[in-house]
Amino acid sequence: MKIKNKKIAVCLFGMPPSKCNKHINVVKDISFTCWEKNIIKKNNPDFFIHCWDENDPDKLDSKFKPKIKKFENNIVFDKDGSRSYDYDDGGGTVINMFKSQAYSAKKSIELKKRYETANKFHYDLVMMSRIDLLWLTEINLKILDNNYFYISNWNQSRNGKRFWRPLGSKSNYTTIRRKYRKILDYWFISNSKNIDIFSNLFDFIPEWLIKNNEKKVIISNHTLKKDYLIETGLWDIKKFLYFEHYDHNIQRYFYQFKDNERKFFRNLMNS
Repeated sequence: MKIKNKKIAVCLFGMPPSKCNKHINVVKDISFTCWEKNIIKKNNPDFFIHCWDENDPDKLDSKFKPKIKKFENNIVFDKDGSRSYDYDDGGGTVINMFKSQAYSAKKSIELKKRYETANKFHYDLVMMSRIDLLWLTEINLKILDNNYFYISNWNQSRNGKRFWRPLGSKSNYTTIRRKYRKILDYWFISNSKNIDIFSNLFDFIPEWLIKNNEKKVIISNHTLKKDYLIETGLWDIKKFLYFEHYDHNIQRYFYQFKDNERKFFRNLMNS
């Protein structure tokens, strides 16, 4: 439904950008610069933040000025999963990563719901997003039809477990090559009701893990979220939008793939 003067919310979740770099050399943190330049100025959204660090080391509160926020230290959801993970989040397992991310997203969206209830309205459009996402081009969210559930196109090529290269053209190559079994999951956009539905992903994980025993099936956040979209019926209203490496990327990949050296993004690096 196309609505004039859309009320827009952004629900940020996860760890602060400074803790998401893994072993990549992030020359300069430009995460808030990208949000401000390419999302905030054009759309004037309200922010809601759940972040895994009670000390707010990246000063997200003062930068984003969220309507409601919650900063807390990592909760360990799993220590027994058979596959390890390389974030220092206290758990160190893939299952812990699934639950930690889904819990943070759920809490961020709950903050949005609390604000809606208190003020007796619903946002027309809601983006849920990792905090360390870089928006690389100006995005006009106001023109989007909120009847859809928007998912990013995924256009990078891999060689085994090693990153090979970003594709030289805008495409949905990776999603299609994987026969839509996996989707890119840095952000999702839809109306408030649909995002509320998706926030229950955390509660779906135990059932999903039983069906997808990690010892028998290679599971990931990409497959988890695709399966949940099918479970909730949101897959039926999906629409692919925007392109990784062109419109957005998470910060560590921006540097790992050397997007920062592309002429097109010099203005971001110099800001």
